[in-house]
Amino acid sequence: MRSSRLDIHAPDRPHSGGRAAGAGSVRNWVVGAALGIAAVVAPVTRVSAQPALEAAGLVEEAQAALLALSSDRQLPALSALLPRARAVFIAPQVFRAAVVVGASGGTGILLVRDEKRGAWHGPAFYTLGGASVGLQIGAAASSVVVLAMTERGAAAMLKPSLQVGADATLALGPVGAGVEGGTVNLSTDLVAFARSRGLYGGVSLQGAVLGARAAWNHAYYGQALTPSDILVHGEGANLQAQTLLGVVQRLARGFPRREQTPGWDGSLSGGHGALESGSRGPLSPAVVAYFGSLGLPARPITAVVVRSQEGLTYACSPDGRTGWRCGRCGQGSIAEPTVGSRCPTCHSEVIATQPELGVWLVGLVTAVLLLGWVLLEWWG
Repeated sequence: MRSSRLDIHAPDRPHSGGRAAGAGSVRNWVVGAALGIAAVVAPVTRVSAQPALEAAGLVEEAQAALLALSSDRQLPALSALLPRARAVFIAPQVFRAAVVVGASGGTGILLVRDEKRGAWHGPAFYTLGGASVGLQIGAAASSVVVLAMTERGAAAMLKPSLQVGADATLALGPVGAGVEGGTVNLSTDLVAFARSRGLYGGVSLQGAVLGARAAWNHAYYGQALTPSDILVHGEGANLQAQTLLGVVQRLARGFPRREQTPGWDGSLSGGHGALESGSRGPLSPAVVAYFGSLGLPARPITAVVVRSQEGLTYACSPDGRTGWRCGRCGQGSIAEPTVGSRCPTCHSEVIATQPELGVWLVGLVTAVLLLGWVLLEWWG
């Protein structure tokens, strides 16, 4: 996997040889820790289990993230551009933390359109990670969707390792209720959309490295397959992926963003809300039981889905610290939503919530980086 070299320069100071060695050691440790987070965050945010279970859970979370972002009134350009996209990368949760030295990491899935038949292939599993140096402090968790708008962008994503900005150009998708896809330069290879919570306003993908997760691909499909096997040749089959592929196919045809997607019952298996319902979603009982055994907390949460009295599902948007604005009427505020609670205005019922896993890890990473910086200053 390709990685960027980071050089940190500090003004020379008179100090002993032992202290200089200590400063260099601590400085290297801080940078190494930041780079290591990119590889560590993704697997640690989800309690370790068999790769097949983790991969199945990620597919469910990716489906929920795509539906939530495509239904977001502030991201209409996502739905406008999706019908023209050649590939879609979805990372349900990308964590970023920094105290001068920053790092981000997460795991996502990639789907590619068959230009001849119009069908979608996938998913293939990837890790996403990066590091940066500068005046920065904070932590955030983001749901990220990246659209490959050009043949070059789609081809770059199929590589075993892709560095954003070097192998493909990237632009951030426009944000705003009145903004459509026409404001995006379609010669840009990749267009990214993100919805974040935390001290950062978003997640930076420039310089980030995308690498295939061979073990997860093998576990999910039961055989050793490369990303090209899965995404170009359509090899491998997993019935659980059919719901996700149906959702992407429907959205890519320009299906109205706020209507019910056939084949999706509103469940977020792997999220606490879906577990409370007991049986929603295409995951096997063993997978559902596994997530239930984790005792996942209901809050904080990153997605809330409601079902109207007409039977249509809508993604809600954050409204304050714990409340969510109803996606059906846009007026009612659902305070601390749980499965079964209702919008006070239109009485739409909450049918699923998705927990924000790894919040404790973001805080831990921030604390470790802060401690490292203090030690660096003390030794320097």
